[in-house]
Amino acid sequence: MCALVLPALVACKLGGAEADNSPGDPPADATTPSTLGPGSRVEQVVERYAQPDSGVPPSSESTGPTVYITGADLVTIDNYDETHDGKSIGAVYVQDVANGPSPPYSGIQLYKPTYNPSNLIVIPGDLIDMTGTYSNYAYSEFDKNTFYPELNEPIVSLRLIYQVPDPTPIDPNDISATVAASTDPKVFAKGIRWSSMLVEVDDVTLLPSYTDSEGRVTVYFKTPNFPNGTAEGDTGFANQLYDIDTTDPAYAPGTHYSRVYGICNYFFNFTISPRSLADFVK
Repeated sequence: MCALVLPALVACKLGGAEADNSPGDPPADATTPSTLGPGSRVEQVVERYAQPDSGVPPSSESTGPTVYITGADLVTIDNYDETHDGKSIGAVYVQDVANGPSPPYSGIQLYKPTYNPSNLIVIPGDLIDMTGTYSNYAYSEFDKNTFYPELNEPIVSLRLIYQVPDPTPIDPNDISATVAASTDPKVFAKGIRWSSMLVEVDDVTLLPSYTDSEGRVTVYFKTPNFPNGTAEGDTGFANQLYDIDTTDPAYAPGTHYSRVYGICNYFFNFTISPRSLADFVK
């Protein structure tokens, strides 16, 4: 088992079945290149390529440059299949290490990662290195201005054991239905800045929820600076990462939370996906 020294990190060494109990490398600051490795940061990659003039058109998973990212912080793994068809599971969300709130473009989704060694098991808080094809994945062939940044079939290895980053407060207006539906790529980019990141919205009042025919749940909400959240069609809290039982009083319309955390996602609309009920903070 690798040691953790706060606020510093200690390097991890992979061995056989037995844990490595050596002290590891000398502690280093969590944000130094020597600790995070020689590769790019997530922010550098996503900010460069998730732009309308980046040269990476929204397309299939195989489109885009090969990128090398090191020291990315694993936030969560999607182990919940909300559509109950085996197709809505397995996404891995990572973002850059940060002391406090993270800057825009710091997150990315990993699609079909392969782990090296093959028996490697990663968990939230692990810092990982990865090489894969960057993609602005488009869900619709008819709307090439909306897409989701992801790393396609990356090779992933463990660098360090650390901790999950802090949530980053965002303005829910950045991910409103108006932004998501915009045909202006510059407007859409306002929301995509927060994709795959662990975000926070504050002073939340829940509105009625909606469940589609495939089992996707959205719990709509409003805040003082986002008063026009509606009972259908706008951004909300989604059940992509765990079972949101809308019969539970915790999700009843009118319920107030001081803050709610979750992963910012896009699937024809922006949503925030809490990891569990604990992400709804009274």
